Amino acid sequence: GETLRLMLGKLASDKRRKLMYADVSRAYFYAPAVWVVSGGLPAEDCGPADKGRVGKLKISMYGTGDAAANWAAEFGSTLLAAGYRQGKASPCIFHNDNDGTTVMVHGDDFVAVGERGQIQLFRKQVANIFTVKDKIVGMLPPVNKLEKLRQPFVNLPYVQTQASASCKFQIPLRT
Repeated sequence: GETLRLMLGKLASDKRRKLMYADVSRAYFYAPAVWVVSGGLPAEDCGPADKGRVGKLKISMYGTGDAAANWAAEFGSTLLAAGYRQGKASPCIFHNDNDGTTVMVHGDDFVAVGERGQIQLFRKQVANIFTVKDKIVGMLPPVNKLEKLRQPFVNLPYVQTQASASCKFQIPLRT
């Protein structure tokens, strides 16, 4: 809770800052396995000579004891390589001194706060390595797109109904 409050405080303290929330799809599969974990081979991958053989995991898998720690190490090393410093008091916080972007990691989700250009750069860096679903809050479309969004509502005929007669506004009537 406190770490998210810190991120929201950073967002609120500067109008130029934007927030990006992202979820990494199948995050644990990006991390190499550290523990030796073996299991039976899937039937569709077994030939007659493979009966009774087992396979050794090369990547982390959900449900294995070290998967979360392996993912944390993988994502952490990715951010460190991109120029971020990891927090000492809170290891789930990363900060880039060069551009002021701060990232909070929680499992396979992360929240980044920074200025528009830095958030877009961070988004691109992460998307080059991981499959992510993300949303940036506080970024308006370019002005020409805003104008196109507004056009259907300009110069619409208005009708005053009995319900709106006592109101100080009129309801647009679409034709």
